Amino acid sequence: MGNNDFFANYLLTDRLVAMLLLSMLFGVLSAVLGYYLAAALNASIAGAMVSVAGLQFLLIILFSPRDGLVARRWLS
Repeated sequence: MGNNDFFANYLLTDRLVAMLLLSMLFGVLSAVLGYYLAAALNASIAGAMVSVAGLQFLLIILFSPRDGLVARRWLS
């Protein structure tokens, strides 16, 4: 999750303080949502957390306001 958070946050902002706050937010969301997903599916907690983090990264790549694939499509 470490490098994934950095790249995702860099797509959202250039300010260091905002990157750190977003890293904390995405880390907590990955942990909490991953835990509940694993409990609901009776699956591995670590695997569910990584899956949630990957989904967050995918959504950020798609919908980032500045560099996202959807934004590029609309701006071009």
